[in-house]
Amino acid sequence: MQSSPLARRAARVLVVDPAERVLLLRAHDPARPDAGSWWTTPGGGLEAGETPSQAARRELAEETGLGVERLVGPVWHRAVHFEFDGLSIDQDEDFFLARVAGDLEVHHTGMGARERAAVEAWGWHDVATLAGRDDGRAGDGVAVFPSALGAALARLLADGPSAAPEELGP
Repeated sequence: MQSSPLARRAARVLVVDPAERVLLLRAHDPARPDAGSWWTTPGGGLEAGETPSQAARRELAEETGLGVERLVGPVWHRAVHFEFDGLSIDQDEDFFLARVAGDLEVHHTGMGARERAAVEAWGWHDVATLAGRDDGRAGDGVAVFPSALGAALARLLADGPSAAPEELGP
């Protein structure tokens, strides 16, 4: 592990279909396969000269094959520290909302080698079910990150986005 955390800017996408299900990727840390897996939103680090919305679109296309016409936001902001693939990371991330039509074909063909090594699967998760759990897990018992995703997304879909991004916890 490096001595000081890597500072990283990232953009993530809340992909929601007409049935109010959110698309999540199931991933694990290749450096720690015994640590289990988790569900998270598509997204990743900004490249040089890229805005958060540009990174959100690029990451969504790379990780899911989906292109979106409209991104709303950022709707949330989160500062989080985590360890992944032998790195200690302080990540500052913006979340965008993308409403999509149903029956989308998701594929991972645009992922780089590092992402392919970490991402196990993808799945649509009912927002109300996620919001109804108080343990930060999906229906299959696997952790969801951010842990407040279900409740925060249910509020966002019911109330619409705030004028400024909501601060979201881990």
